[in-house]
Amino acid sequence: MSTYNGEKFLSDQIESFINQTHKAWHLFVHDDGSSDQTLNILSKYAQQDPRITVLSSDPHLGIKKSFLTLLEKNESPFYAFSDQDDIWEPQKLEKLTAKLESTASIEPALVYSDFKKIDAFNAPIMDKTITPGNTTYKSFLRINTVTGCTCMINLSLRNLLIQPLLNINFDLMYMHDWWAALVASAFGQVYFLPDQLVAYRQHGSNTIGAPKQRTLMNQLNKIFKLSDRYFLNGAAVQAKLFLQVYGKHLSTSQREDCQIVANLFRSWHPLSKHSKLVANHLLMQDNVYNFQTNILLLTPPKLRNSHLK
Repeated sequence: MSTYNGEKFLSDQIESFINQTHKAWHLFVHDDGSSDQTLNILSKYAQQDPRITVLSSDPHLGIKKSFLTLLEKNESPFYAFSDQDDIWEPQKLEKLTAKLESTASIEPALVYSDFKKIDAFNAPIMDKTITPGNTTYKSFLRINTVTGCTCMINLSLRNLLIQPLLNINFDLMYMHDWWAALVASAFGQVYFLPDQLVAYRQHGSNTIGAPKQRTLMNQLNKIFKLSDRYFLNGAAVQAKLFLQVYGKHLSTSQREDCQIVANLFRSWHPLSKHSKLVANHLLMQDNVYNFQTNILLLTPPKLRNSHLK
């Protein structure tokens, strides 16, 4: 867990760990420089439960570096990421562990689940369920369907993630959960459980929120405003970083796919770039994203770059 000024909901989150049916867990927490009562709350729980360890480390690592460097702190068969403000269902660890154990494989693996949304008062938010996308490498190059607080990874994936940490520019990584899913899909497996195992809290202080409910007007507005341009470009920037970090370990076809995405907005060849997306099956399942991608490809580089800053 990585915390930052999370005093309001932190106790709910930790109590949901204590209430897990799977009792063999250990919580490692990095606090990223909180100025509220977060550290006092953590210290109280650490004194009461030996399964909770608050690490003394440099603050202000940022969410991506904080989570991935936490993986270095101990060796375990499985690892789960946690936010500071959600509530885990009691069977979350039991079900995710059972899925990874059932694969009986030493290859890198990630499993994630569905979630339900709650508000700041624990009341359910009755949005339409977001259907996860394809869990293939090609899909994860373009979009992330893994919500970090719902996922668990095995030791093999953890080792792949921590080996290059010293050489990673975290500014080029979009988010740690997407990065973990991309690595797992390239070198192992990604699994999805339809069970809603996390109450994912939506409130004004979320660093990253859940996807919003889709309506026709909302989708048309997104296309008109190119609302997802930073995300679409972020995927391309992250693909370039992925090539730098893992490129020599990718197959020829994987490397080609990654290069296509990495170079998507680097020059102005809209027809050839769109053709490569089609030929390599790299179009996204959501046509709202595809429409915005095509508009960005057709936009002259200088104007496009000004929109992506």
